[in-house]
Amino acid sequence: PSPDPAAQLPIEQKHSPSPDEILIELPGAAPAPEGPLLPGLERLHAAWTPPPAEPLPAPRSHPPRLAMLGSCVSRDALEIAPAPVTSWTLGIYCARTTILSMMAEPFAEFGAIDDGREDFQTRCAKADVQKDVYGYLARAHADWLVLDLIDERHYVVVDTNGAAATVSKYANEFLMRNGRSLVGLNRVEPRDPARTERTLQVLPLFAQRLLRLFPANRIVLHEAFWAKQYLNAKGRVRPLVEWNDGHWPEEQTIA
Repeated sequence: PSPDPAAQLPIEQKHSPSPDEILIELPGAAPAPEGPLLPGLERLHAAWTPPPAEPLPAPRSHPPRLAMLGSCVSRDALEIAPAPVTSWTLGIYCARTTILSMMAEPFAEFGAIDDGREDFQTRCAKADVQKDVYGYLARAHADWLVLDLIDERHYVVVDTNGAAATVSKYANEFLMRNGRSLVGLNRVEPRDPARTERTLQVLPLFAQRLLRLFPANRIVLHEAFWAKQYLNAKGRVRPLVEWNDGHWPEEQTIA
């Protein structure tokens, strides 16, 4: 069953917070013995200071390599962009993950599985459920990071031990091939007010982790958009119903 949307994801923050100390806890979990529960948003932001502006370092590769954390809206733009963009190469592309998932603990039962597949969908699923997005980006040795936040539209699943994962068709297919599943876990809607609040609270720490990999002046935030409807081949407007919108397979209907 879906969790109560009115009471989601309280966060416990230890003293002197760092990206590796953030813990996500749910109702029913015992609070940690030290540190205040639910510190104010101002305090959380005060723990992170933006780095000073510095000259751009020389590219590490030629042509410069891009790492992309986001959606196909950004990825496909490279395919149709005018000639100047073709002087860049896409070093790595990671999709179908959310800030809350990237800042959470992995589900214990998802941590060690590996079926040996290295296709794009499996790589993205493993990076999210096993919390390897930062390592995935680091191994790209890219010069720039392009970031869009469209995948915040995904549901997440959570448990009372501080674990979270992003709901997507590809994540569940990866897990089901290995005897596990997202189905039946507690889901949190993308626009749940408490989820939004918690995401905003961990956002500075998420940024701090990215700044370990890329200088601030080499991170491009793409203000990308998505729609709930699309125009099909017959010119008719149809609802975009995705498995990652939180519908489990038995509930899904496509017009």
